Amino acid sequence: METGMIPPTENFQRINPSIPALVDGRVQVVSGSTRLHDGYCAVNCLGQGGYQCHMVLYGNEKTRALNYMASSATRLCLHQASTEQGLQSALKVGYYIQIVAVIDLIWRI
Repeated sequence: METGMIPPTENFQRINPSIPALVDGRVQVVSGSTRLHDGYCAVNCLGQGGYQCHMVLYGNEKTRALNYMASSATRLCLHQASTEQGLQSALKVGYYIQIVAVIDLIWRI
């Protein structure tokens, strides 16, 4: 996501003809490096033993975070740490801006 490219799927050999969306092109298997459009990427994981996962990922746009922080709106941000030093570390500006960007994205979804 940092480079704007989706890496190819490993060990992909052929399309399953019994899946209509793959056959007609509505869904694609990324078989080569592909440009990421709109910043969203879906990832599936099917593991042995029944583990299944699906995630929709969105790249962090740090300019959005900076614009968000520049606004004059009052916000409540919760921080958690097991020590005072850990809390001080979490409050450093770079980390704080990235966390606020994630919180902003969560509220937009």
